[in-house]
Order: sequence, then structure tokens, then C-alpha cells
Amino acid sequence: MQPKKVSNHFEGTVCASPEQIAYLKKTVPALKDKEFETEQIFKATRDGQQTKDFHRLVDGKGATVSFAKLTNNITVAGYTSVPWNSESGCVKDTTAIILNLTN
Repeated sequence: MQPKKVSNHFEGTVCASPEQIAYLKKTVPALKDKEFETEQIFKATRDGQQTKDFHRLVDGKGATVSFAKLTNNITVAGYTSVPWNSESGCVKDTTAIILNLTN
């Protein structure tokens, strides 16, 4: 299945507002002053809720920003510069960060 290009920052899934994207670009040093295109690679309700489903679509894609809406309605974003790889176990990434995007 081809990734879906999304211009409105994942509206209808986890919604990342333009303000949240701006906050990410300001807060995550690796994203500072960078232009990037959003692309929805994985959606649990569409692609499967298992870890293997996530890795099937996300492994090897390069640096990623992941958005998640938690069961308590808090939205978080995580950045990693190291590509996801289900075969390599834990990998150190000194640029990785998780941010609370809810208020």
C-alpha cells in the first residue's frame, strides 16, 4: 500500500495543527529552520494495531516524526533521526525527543 500524502497534517487521524508543527520546528533542534513534507505512513486503525504492522510500513523510512493520541486525549509527538528497524533492537539516538502537544 502506498503512503498517503497529506497536506493538512493528518486531519482525521491525529490532528497536528500548524501551531503544533511550528512548535515542533522550534523545539526539535534537528527540525529547526527545516522545510519538510508530511506523509502519513501508518495509521493503526487502517494498517493494524500490532507492532509488526507498524514496522512493516515504517522501518527504513529515515528520520520520522510520529504523532499519537493517547487514551486520555493527550497528543504527543516523537522525533527520531535514526530509521526504525525492527531487526536491530534498541539503538541510541541523542537527537530523539518526545513532546506533549496538548496545551
